[in-house]
Amino acid sequence: MPLIIKTVVVHGATGQQGGSVVRALAAAGYQVRAAVRDRNADKAHSLAKINGVSLVEVNLTDVNSLVAAYTGADAVYACTVPGPDELSHGKNMAEAAKKAGVGLYIWSALEPVAKLTNGECKVQFYDDKAAVGEYLDAIGVPHVNLFLGGFMENLVNYPHELEYEEQTKTIKLMYGGYKTDLKAPLLRVTKDVGQAVKIIFEHSDDFLTKKKIGLGNLWMTPIEMAQVVQKVTKRETRAVYDPHWLENVPGMADMNKFLIDPRFGMFKSSGMTVPDPLLEHYGFVPASFEEFVTEVLVPFLKL
Repeated sequence: MPLIIKTVVVHGATGQQGGSVVRALAAAGYQVRAAVRDRNADKAHSLAKINGVSLVEVNLTDVNSLVAAYTGADAVYACTVPGPDELSHGKNMAEAAKKAGVGLYIWSALEPVAKLTNGECKVQFYDDKAAVGEYLDAIGVPHVNLFLGGFMENLVNYPHELEYEEQTKTIKLMYGGYKTDLKAPLLRVTKDVGQAVKIIFEHSDDFLTKKKIGLGNLWMTPIEMAQVVQKVTKRETRAVYDPHWLENVPGMADMNKFLIDPRFGMFKSSGMTVPDPLLEHYGFVPASFEEFVTEVLVPFLKL
C-alpha cells in the first residue's frame, strides 16, 4: 500500500534548509510541524504565521521530547548543525523516529570522508552525518539520505567570500577555499531543498527504494561564478583563491583535499549521479545561479 504523507515534522525550520522545506510543503497543503528550540523566538513567530504550520518545541538531547513531536506524523525532514553534539543528536532523532513509527525519514546527509579516503582525509561533520545515516539503517528506520552540495548562499553567509571595492568598482569572489578552476556542485538551498523534499514525499515509494539522492545540480567553478556575477552586475569580478583561509576553519583543508583529489570527489566516491535522474524524472528544476545573483547578491552588495 503506498505511503500517504499529510503531516510532516521539519527540523531546522528557522534555518535555510528547514525553512525551505517548511515553505514548500505548507504551500503544497501539507500540515507542517516546525521543530524549534524556543517557540517564543522571533523566527519561530514568523513561521507560525504561515498557513498550515504549527510549532513544536524539541530538545535534541531528550529522545522522549522528540518522540512526542513525531507521534502522529507521517514523515520527518531531519538536519543537524555541525558540532560536538551532532552525532548524539542525530542518533536521538533516529531513535525517536523508530519509536514513533515514522513512515519516511529524510536525513540531510554527507559522505563518509574518512571511509572513502581510507583515512587520508577526516572531516568530522561529514563523518558524523554519515554515521547517522548508517545508524538509521541499523535500527531499521525507513529513510532517504539527501546529500547536499555547496550552497550558493555561502557567498553571503560567510565573511570575505564576496567583497565589493567601491573605488575600483571591482568584485572579489572566493567560494570557500576552493581553487578557482574546481567545479563545485551548487544548489540554492533556500529554494532547491524544499522543492526536492516535496517531490520525494509525493513519490516516496520510488525514493525509498533508491535511498541515496544527491542534490547540487549546477556544477560551476569560482571562475564561472565570477563570470555570471560580472554579466549581471556590469562590474569587473575576479575569482580568487586564498589557501590560508582554510587554516582557520577546522576540517576545511581535508574537505577540499577530498573534493579536488581525482581519486575521490563529492558524489563520485559514493556512486551518485548529480543531477539526480529520479528527481529530474519527477520535474525537479534547480534554481539558476544567475537568478541567485540578481535576487540575492546584487542587494547584498548594495549595487
